[in-house]
Amino acid sequence: MASTPQSPKKRPIADTLSSGRERKRIKFRDARTIATESGSPALKDGLLDLHKFAESRKFEIEALQDAMERSRNSANQRAFQGLPRDMRRRAANHNPKRVPKRLRDQSKLETADIPPKQRAQGKKRLKAQIQKRASVKLRDHKSPRQEDEIQTEDDHLFKHRKIQKAKFTKRQLHKAWLPTHLYHSKRAHMKVKWGFSIPETPTDKSYRPSHRAFWKKGCIAWDTSYFGCIIMSGEVQLLSGLLEKFCEPGCGVGAPRYIGGKRCLETYAYRRGEFPKGLICPATIVWAEDSRKVLIRVHPAVYADVYKLFKSAAEGADGIELEDCRYDIAGFEIVGTESWTALNSIFILADEENSKIWQNLQGISDTGMLPIGAVLPLTIYDPRFSVPKKPKDSLQTPDLSATLKEWPRGINFRAGIFDSVKRDSSTSLKPPQSEIDSRRRVIEMSTPISPLPTDPQIPLLLLRQSTSSWTILVPWDWLTILWHQLQSLPFIRFGGQKQFEQFNFESKVAFFPRDYPGTKAGDLEEIERSKEVCTKWTRRPASKRIKFEKVCAGKGETGNSFGCDWEYLIHGKKGDERKIYGEGAMTTDENVPTTTMPTESTVWLLTTCIARQVFSGSIGKIPVDLDSAVFGVVVTITGRGIPTANSRIYGISKDEVDLWKNCPPAGSSNYPVCPEPEDLIGFITTGSFNLREGGSTGVGALSIKKALKWQGERFCIVRECGQSLGRLAKWDFLAH
Repeated sequence: MASTPQSPKKRPIADTLSSGRERKRIKFRDARTIATESGSPALKDGLLDLHKFAESRKFEIEALQDAMERSRNSANQRAFQGLPRDMRRRAANHNPKRVPKRLRDQSKLETADIPPKQRAQGKKRLKAQIQKRASVKLRDHKSPRQEDEIQTEDDHLFKHRKIQKAKFTKRQLHKAWLPTHLYHSKRAHMKVKWGFSIPETPTDKSYRPSHRAFWKKGCIAWDTSYFGCIIMSGEVQLLSGLLEKFCEPGCGVGAPRYIGGKRCLETYAYRRGEFPKGLICPATIVWAEDSRKVLIRVHPAVYADVYKLFKSAAEGADGIELEDCRYDIAGFEIVGTESWTALNSIFILADEENSKIWQNLQGISDTGMLPIGAVLPLTIYDPRFSVPKKPKDSLQTPDLSATLKEWPRGINFRAGIFDSVKRDSSTSLKPPQSEIDSRRRVIEMSTPISPLPTDPQIPLLLLRQSTSSWTILVPWDWLTILWHQLQSLPFIRFGGQKQFEQFNFESKVAFFPRDYPGTKAGDLEEIERSKEVCTKWTRRPASKRIKFEKVCAGKGETGNSFGCDWEYLIHGKKGDERKIYGEGAMTTDENVPTTTMPTESTVWLLTTCIARQVFSGSIGKIPVDLDSAVFGVVVTITGRGIPTANSRIYGISKDEVDLWKNCPPAGSSNYPVCPEPEDLIGFITTGSFNLREGGSTGVGALSIKKALKWQGERFCIVRECGQSLGRLAKWDFLAH
């Protein structure tokens, strides 16, 4: 069969190679090719031209040297290119000290051939030197009037953070840095959120490695210093009575098991007198041993609201004082099978009472061996005194079994983190790194530094969370040192905000504020996320956009096309997209969405505990109407398909369940049609492939009124936003 001639208007067909191996072979062959002359012009008519003969030999020598250099560079790789993915390669590119010792000699030889960069000593260089000298002088001789502070909305209510280094002042005018900012900014993508510069995700691939660190081998930690802490002081009756007005009834915030400081309480904070509609956020509450102080730790998205509520309530009650510890108490969270081993590697205990308990707990390989809410106050020496230890196999000794069985007997629950004097004294006595180095020079490198009576003692507080993770609260200025010592261990990783969300997602726990619709913080998060989706959709060419009006056989998308339309779910009316995305955002191609705040939502969130009681019928009469209430669920796809954020959830009857279970493959002519918009019962806020479950799951919320109507066997249909294909799934309550 004759081949069709190629059109002259088309580009010529490029020669394609079958595989990458062929391309690599051609590359190596070209690198080893030595350029030669076709003929020697030096010999002509029996006479030798010396000048042309020398020129020819010079050409051949240069060609040989060039071929040798190209051959060497094509086959080999530089020292920094052979490093593992998790090691920093940018600095190792030009600094041999940044590569391991075994590759340092090779790196020095490679960098020796690179000529040094010539910098012009001009006006810009001179100006930079003058500014650097001025910043150093300002840092060494800083007057009290030059303390730069972060300005907030309520300037007179909150404590302001004092920026430590003068050269970083301008970078923190509109946001605050975490203590570990310099560490994360070199290794992670940063994002400004809730007034802080927060690490979003590491620069290297980390989704599957993070999953393995969560559940299989190693551990992972993330800095949660952006969480705010409030310490209230007063009599026990006054403090417990005040907390009961803002917490969920029956949570036991004033119970003896919590008041003694032996357990921490994870509960929900509500607006005063508005239970169950006025949900604000999850909160962690820890009592001091003497029961005259209590610590409340909440998310930064709602910290200002919670602080104002407690301050107004404390002003009406005599004898209660509030202390804003937002920039005094920092913290980090660590999870994994070797999390306890990591903490044990850097902690040198200073208190003898809890040191025996700490030694007995060294064999813990699973945080679930300790009760939920377990509290362990510790006092440690400078972590720089310690030497990293190799992890040992965890063995359950008789001492460990006895300690777990008798928990919390024998523990001193006097936590110094509640005392501002102890926090400040530990910070003021912190020795510089030069002093630590001088003390280490006189001993062997593998020997820990022996503490002196004058060395500071650091108060810590360890909290065992319901998600099988540990939260460690430390003084703000000590977190950087703890973090660097922790990250020097070989079996630990660091995570960002996305890894925090991934851990909650795989644990089937709602992530605040993303998975909390019906709360103020959750609604603002949904608006921000919807704006990003709308902006991305608007910037695409008209021919590449999803045609939402053609979804579901031309019926159009259900509710808001760019987010979870909770108003449509409850009231059956499509939310006003122009209020959220700007006038004309849905009709004009050139329009970029604006930030106009919508009216306050009438949807409110019901906690999982109360939702379970409503479905089981074991709850009494609720003083509010449940028509506008939603509750959190986890949705599991029974077959193929992966749910994504903003996916729609539809209810189906028992008769339709058998039809969907026996349906043909997707794309067939007799594939079931997605239910009508009237059958919409909820939305998915977070969805992906769950590596822990080995299947596709999603976290979302359902209308409790509609879910009761379609309860059946809890089967539902999940449809991705912008698509017409539905998938059979099953919903269940969240873990907590």
